[in-house]
Amino acid sequence: NNKIVIKKIEPDSVADKNGISIDDEIIKINNQNVTKSLSNFLQKTNKEVLFTIKTKFNQKNIKLKKGNFYNLLEFTKNPNTNERQLKLRNCWAK
Repeated sequence: NNKIVIKKIEPDSVADKNGISIDDEIIKINNQNVTKSLSNFLQKTNKEVLFTIKTKFNQKNIKLKKGNFYNLLEFTKNPNTNERQLKLRNCWAK
């Protein structure tokens, strides 16, 4: 549904230390609504990135340095997904 939801936080990572939690949603990057792939959007940014994060109870801005600290994994919608792929995705995403 075109939302960017955080599904994993590494303990003691920059995200963890900045209070980003599982199921938080990235709604803006550098004050622009995120409507495309996150990795494509980040390629167009400078060394620092301002994330607007929607949490369960509020919204906050967090400025982070850009870098390849961890691999970025994204789910993208495939219109030709078969039943077996849907079952595997549902098992993996839990």
